[in-house]
Amino acid sequence: MKLIFDNSGKVKTQESVSEKEITDMIEKLHPSDFPYLILEDTESNYIQCMAGDKDFVVEIRIYDENDSFKHFVIGSKETSQVWYSINGAVGPVMVLGHELLRIRDVKNLFVSFFLNNDVPESYAKRNVTKMFR
Repeated sequence: MKLIFDNSGKVKTQESVSEKEITDMIEKLHPSDFPYLILEDTESNYIQCMAGDKDFVVEIRIYDENDSFKHFVIGSKETSQVWYSINGAVGPVMVLGHELLRIRDVKNLFVSFFLNNDVPESYAKRNVTKMFR
């Protein structure tokens, strides 16, 4: 697996990462100088995180054998119907309240993807695939 990240405006890639390297990089996330982190496997599946001012937004994309994909925004199981705007490197992103995550959630999600290529069942996935078609 490899990490892709923006470090002060320069996109960088780190190949063959360890679990510790992943969690160390997550600690660096900050909206102005380390705004996002992507962990990608050899099949182009990935999990990505964008740093907001206080919270984080995590998404996952999984490809199938036909090179079709599903894209999800990840949140806690406690669902909310209230929308929030998070300002990040890609501009404002609209997410539901339960999709505003903390650093411990980001670590749990990235480590789970690193070990299992998926997120724990204790998190909800909102399918947003149609936005990309």
